[in-house]
Amino acid sequence: MSCLIDSGRSDFSCNTNAGGLKAIYVLASFDKDLKANSTIAAGTLTATTSDNDVYKFDLQDDANTFAEENEVSRANGTSIFNSTGTFQFKKQGALSQDLFQKLSKMRAQVIIEDYNGGFRLAGIENGVDFTVGTASGGAMADFAGYQVTFTGKELELAPYVDAALIGAGLAFDVQTGVVDPS
Repeated sequence: MSCLIDSGRSDFSCNTNAGGLKAIYVLASFDKDLKANSTIAAGTLTATTSDNDVYKFDLQDDANTFAEENEVSRANGTSIFNSTGTFQFKKQGALSQDLFQKLSKMRAQVIIEDYNGGFRLAGIENGVDFTVGTASGGAMADFAGYQVTFTGKELELAPYVDAALIGAGLAFDVQTGVVDPS
């Protein structure tokens, strides 16, 4: 990879951008060969020979975030990206607890869907680790549920994923199993 840039960036003039996350899709098992079996062009995963089952976790409200931060060391000659996703899932229960406990014990890859129609794949090479906590506020109107965070380290920013690869029967095959906390 070259260390030279070949373009600048203009800012957009229309108010068409939206913040926030719609959903995350967790791969059922860590695919150590996902990056090697995929085509990534201009920062977008456009094709893969890997078949991966994914489970969709719907997100609501403003408490869900995904961020990447570059960590550079001139002394060591390194540049890595730390990714962090934080999510809140309302309501506690035995089925949800079992699901999140399993999540906390696995190394995973996660596709993050935002409100701009973008999909990003965190942990493509090294995976991410989840931590899970519960919270029950002191007042009747306070949050009660699960606080879930993932962290990961990669050499590159999380690539975008072509939306045509995500869905039933596709490369990222969305499974129908869902825990309903109602």
